[in-house]
Amino acid sequence: MKGVIFDLDGVLIDSRENMSYAWSMVKHHCKIDISFEKYFDEIGKPFKDILHAIGVPEANYEQVEKIYNSYANDSCDKINIYDGVKDTLSLLKKNYLLAIVTSKPKERTDLILNRLPFFDFVSCPSENLNGKPSPDQMLYTLRKLRLNPDEVIYVGDMKTDYDCAHAAGVKFVHAKYGYGDVKCNYKVDRLSDLPKLLV
Repeated sequence: MKGVIFDLDGVLIDSRENMSYAWSMVKHHCKIDISFEKYFDEIGKPFKDILHAIGVPEANYEQVEKIYNSYANDSCDKINIYDGVKDTLSLLKKNYLLAIVTSKPKERTDLILNRLPFFDFVSCPSENLNGKPSPDQMLYTLRKLRLNPDEVIYVGDMKTDYDCAHAAGVKFVHAKYGYGDVKCNYKVDRLSDLPKLLV
């Protein structure tokens, strides 16, 4: 094993409070009566895919995304790093290349990663790459790291993460403490358990 790739939300950080606040502002400004719980059920997908899944009219996508991102970016203090994450990443950094494949936009990801300066490469959604569950971001990250699929693992918490890894031929580890329930062979109850799994 030469590399460890992580999802961000639900694996390294908990931004549920941040997302809930930003969505409440969307509901207020855009007069949208869709619960945060319904929104949260779809996280892990690209933002516009979430809006489609929960029934937001396409004509409103641009306004909703602008408002959501503005409030989410301005309230990054509501995002918590899970216990043990910094120590675990510092330990893994000694022996592995580390990367992130996330559905979060680059601007907010960069704000968050100012507190987690451990990564050799970070992939966020872009016009040139389909978001998860497509393997595009994963395969792009492998090329950037110059690693083969069998040389890395992907740590995620949602079914979209598992599907992305599976489609890319990458072994998947489920972060059980995150937001989703995934049936797979490898699981960790906390991120600090990961180094033992890699031995």
